[in-house]
Order: sequence, then C-alpha cells, then structure tokens
Amino acid sequence: SGMKSLYTQYVTDGMYVVRQSLGGAGYSAWSGIPRIIDDYSPQVTFEGDNTVMAQQATNFLLKQAKKARQGKSKAKFEGVFEYLCHLDELKIKRCSASKAEHFLNLDLIEEALKVETAARLSFIMDKMASEKKVSKKDFTNSLYALELVELSNAHIKYVTFFNFKQRLLKGDIECSGVTKVLTNLCMLYGLHTLHSESKKLYEMGYFAEGVTYSELILDGIKMLNTE
Repeated sequence: SGMKSLYTQYVTDGMYVVRQSLGGAGYSAWSGIPRIIDDYSPQVTFEGDNTVMAQQATNFLLKQAKKARQGKSKAKFEGVFEYLCHLDELKIKRCSASKAEHFLNLDLIEEALKVETAARLSFIMDKMASEKKVSKKDFTNSLYALELVELSNAHIKYVTFFNFKQRLLKGDIECSGVTKVLTNLCMLYGLHTLHSESKKLYEMGYFAEGVTYSELILDGIKMLNTE
C-alpha cells in the first residue's frame, strides 16, 4: 500500500511536469499527453485513496517497530527492516561526509536514508507514548496526519533504495557499462531524496551545524549528471 501511495502520486506529478515542459504542445491533444494524464490520473484513487494507503503502511511499520523494540522475533527483522532493531543507535549517528565526493557512496547514502526514516519513526512512537489520552482516530486523522504520511513515504523511499542497491550488489549484471549506469542512477535517486527531504537529519544532529550538506549533496547530483 505504501508503494502504491507514493509512486502513483510521483507518476501523476511527473506527468504534469512533462506537459508543462513541452510548452503549448503539451496541452494539445495531438501530443498525446492530455490523454495519458486523463487515463492515469485515477490511479491515485483506485484501490484506495493515497493518504489512507500511506496510513496503512505506517500502521504496519509501527507494529513491527514495537515488536522490534520489545525484542520479539529479531530474526524477522533482517534486510530492509533491520534498522527497526537499532532505532536508539541511529539517533546518535553522525554523518562522516565533508565533501561532495563523499556522497557518491551507496553505503553512506543508505545510512543517511536509514537515519532519516528512523528519526521520523522514533518521533511518531514517542508522540504515541506521550499522548495516550488522544484517541487513535484523532492521532491518525488530525494531530499527526501529515507526519504519518511523511513517515510512510520516507520508509518506502528507503525500501526502494535498499532493494535497488541489493540488486546491484548481486554482481550478476554482465555488462560493466550497464552496472555503472545503474549504480549512478541508484545514487541519483538517493541523493535527490536526501536533498529534498533532509529536515530530520538536521534536527536530530546527523547533519552537523555549520556544514552546508545540502550544497554538498547538490554538488554530488551535478557530478553524477555530468558522467
């Protein structure tokens, strides 16, 4: 549900960008763009409204995080969910990058995305613990509705990057040129996510004060785009 929520919205927003980028031609029926948008736009509602779908994904994530915090079935929290067992450790992580080149590293990007997601998850769990008098309905639909959707999106973006990276690490892509392009694409996805959504990384201290990490990340994106 989280994947559907995030990426159908991504595609819909992206199609509007494409139409605007084509100027007046993008609004003409002969371009085919208006028809494509009309055909696809219901996807954000089909199978469930995207906000509701994001809330479902967050509910599942919170249940798993509670189990992990209680030490239940740690063997189940491997791979993409492994970070749920280390929320407290991730709170005190600090970024080791000091140059744009340092961000051209899959492991560092994964760590940053993981810390970002863990920070959002810890925030919600702390609020749930401190506001027990608030009904679940009000908590979900009113007080922290936006934060819950943002948590779902952050987790799904981390899942996407993690799975992309793991596929690359299998090493079974025969063409080295294709591997290089896909690796750059994976880094570009992660860096774009960090550049647009790194507020929590600054708030919790992963990104230190006085260092213009946003500029370093943007420089890293530019470096990838020139290759």
